[in-house]
Amino acid sequence: MTLQLRNVTTQRFVGQPETQKVERFGFPVLMSKTPAKITLTYAPKTKDFTLASNGKFLFPISTSAQQLQGRVSSGSGVGGDNAVRPQGTGWEIVPARAVTYRCVTTDGKDLQTITEYLPTDATQVTVPQFKGYKVKGDAPRLQQGNEAQTFTIVYKKSKHLVFLDAINDDGTLLAQDTIAVPVGESVVIRAPKIDFFSLKEFPEEGIKLTPTDDVHRTIVYTTSALLGVKAVGTPLKELKDGQQVLIYDFSPKDPNRAGFRNVSATSGRVLQGGLNNGEASPQFVWKVQKKGSHWQFFHPATTLFMPMLKESQEVFVAKEAGQFSASRNADGTWKVQGTNGQFWDGVVGGMTGWHTYGHPYQFYTFVAAPYFRLTVRYVDTEGKSVLPSEQSIVPAGSEVTVVAPDIKDFKWKETSSTLSNLKRIDAHGDITVVYEKATGIGSVTGAKSSGHASTYDLQGRRVGKAHHGLFIVNGKKLLKP
Repeated sequence: MTLQLRNVTTQRFVGQPETQKVERFGFPVLMSKTPAKITLTYAPKTKDFTLASNGKFLFPISTSAQQLQGRVSSGSGVGGDNAVRPQGTGWEIVPARAVTYRCVTTDGKDLQTITEYLPTDATQVTVPQFKGYKVKGDAPRLQQGNEAQTFTIVYKKSKHLVFLDAINDDGTLLAQDTIAVPVGESVVIRAPKIDFFSLKEFPEEGIKLTPTDDVHRTIVYTTSALLGVKAVGTPLKELKDGQQVLIYDFSPKDPNRAGFRNVSATSGRVLQGGLNNGEASPQFVWKVQKKGSHWQFFHPATTLFMPMLKESQEVFVAKEAGQFSASRNADGTWKVQGTNGQFWDGVVGGMTGWHTYGHPYQFYTFVAAPYFRLTVRYVDTEGKSVLPSEQSIVPAGSEVTVVAPDIKDFKWKETSSTLSNLKRIDAHGDITVVYEKATGIGSVTGAKSSGHASTYDLQGRRVGKAHHGLFIVNGKKLLKP
């Protein structure tokens, strides 16, 4: 049987599979205004159906997958290169009907109207729940039949909600909480302690509230730390001067090019990348800056800017900022174009410019995590460099141990730091590893690492076994959990 599939909520159809395969995830299927022909086949052995488009079986992708979370993709065959994934291709077809809940308060105020689709043989419903409200009366029961049904559910206010947002002084979200206060009662709002952030303009004794309705309160903090990512927030509807954001390239025609824009800590190239369980370092964070009628994108971790893009060339952050216009598309994504006419685009692995628009972008808010910058210098007793300095950006609270490389013609003398405690990094700081000439050794010119390394703590004790934390060994950094 050949059919079309249309979503009853969005009124969009299941479209054709993409022509570009995403490694390990097959050919993604998009929703479209133009329907694809879907072949429906019954499988007697498993008593379910398969759905196929252009010879490729449709299958769901897990919401916890690394890419295309919650999407439908497609593949061909069982043993081939584009084989279906372990989620399988079996689909059940269940007759359903629309059940609509018109949710109102006792004084007639609309809370929300919600429609869901339930099997036609269902007899019970689970009415929507709202924080601070209780359902008045019993839950309704479905009548038999296939017809759509609408219920009016009445809710009584039982608690007022106090929504608390803890933010950095640039507006970046740090934490959220909701306090439910019984109607007629009071509550004292106290600012929570957030490690590595200082409270800004909020009384220590707190603020007493006797809410008569739901209220929002914002508590502002400040920090010297760089901001990394604890969790992704919501898409932006508008850009604001000074706001820190994440930048995502959707690349709908080639999902292999999709990803968050981040900067290589070594080369400065603007890359394509994914988050680690929703978390990321400051290399993924950008700061939006208004410049006349245009926008600039500053990268705090490197203190450089997104430059003007050149067609089909790799992009590297630079001292000179590119000037860009950003307009929002009908679907909520953004079209970004430089004053030189080049649009933001992308290739597998990184960002590039292109003369025509093809890559929609999205700007996201995020929940911040603090990071600090450490600079390690290797010098002789006169302060002259014997090895190139190194920088690392580490999560706040990390324990750091410095590994002093063995250098030909030198021996380690001491290690010092501007930080008082390397077992819990709580500020930006410098670490200096000092070497002295070995007996009978001449000039320091051309000094190189011998390839060996010895570990010492700040008291000059040799450490036999490395502890957890950041280790800097001959220029290579490893962060151990």
